Amino acid sequence: MPFPKVKGLSQRVPGEKEAAMKCDRESHQRLNALARLPGNRECADCSARHRGWASLPHGVFLCINCAQIHRRIGRHISQVKSYSSGTYLWYPDEIEAMAVMGNDNANAWYHAKKGAPRKPSQDAPVAVKEFYIRQKYEERKWFAEPKARKVQPAKQQQQQQEKESDVSGSEQPNGKGHGAQLAATKTNCAAVEDTKWRRRARPVVSKARDGTTSLLDVPPPARLHACLLPTTAATSPALTTGLAVGDSFFNAFGV
Repeated sequence: MPFPKVKGLSQRVPGEKEAAMKCDRESHQRLNALARLPGNRECADCSARHRGWASLPHGVFLCINCAQIHRRIGRHISQVKSYSSGTYLWYPDEIEAMAVMGNDNANAWYHAKKGAPRKPSQDAPVAVKEFYIRQKYEERKWFAEPKARKVQPAKQQQQQQEKESDVSGSEQPNGKGHGAQLAATKTNCAAVEDTKWRRRARPVVSKARDGTTSLLDVPPPARLHACLLPTTAATSPALTTGLAVGDSFFNAFGV
């Protein structure tokens, strides 16, 4: 039997429940992370992309419609719990079952025999889905050990994904990882927004009662150059000429 053992509620002791309650938030975070793995992004028993439920001890992620069918089969075959609502308490052995199996790995066992059909579409009638699910889990019509284990368990998929993420971060130029890239992106976005504002800005000239003239809300030329030249002046000679004229305008008023 490939599935890890999962205790029933009658086998739980008070200490286990208290420990699970303390780790409830972390448990749901891990379950949601497992559900986002490539092999779990689709319901195990139909083509629905929106999951939210799981079946034990099979370790599969389900949509709500297939979860309701699993409930009709009975707890002796399938125990259904939600992992996205935060209302169900998950125990370590149950989370481990989800990590060890996962949809792709479980289906490799349940569809191992020749003649196993494709899972129904999410729009298939309920009767069609129930017939398929009962044959799959209750009768185990196509259940056998896979001849070639090409599918990784969800736990190994998660570890591989984390490893690849670390490697891609370390390969950035000058050792810059995702955090440095994000900071650079924010800086570039801020510069672009600043540049857009400067392009819209116009010198506002006001005359005081004593006859003197002043500029209002106009940045110094050096700051204007700093905003525009790095991104646009190199490719726009007209803009460079415009900036030179702007400098003369600023100098005329002593800015």
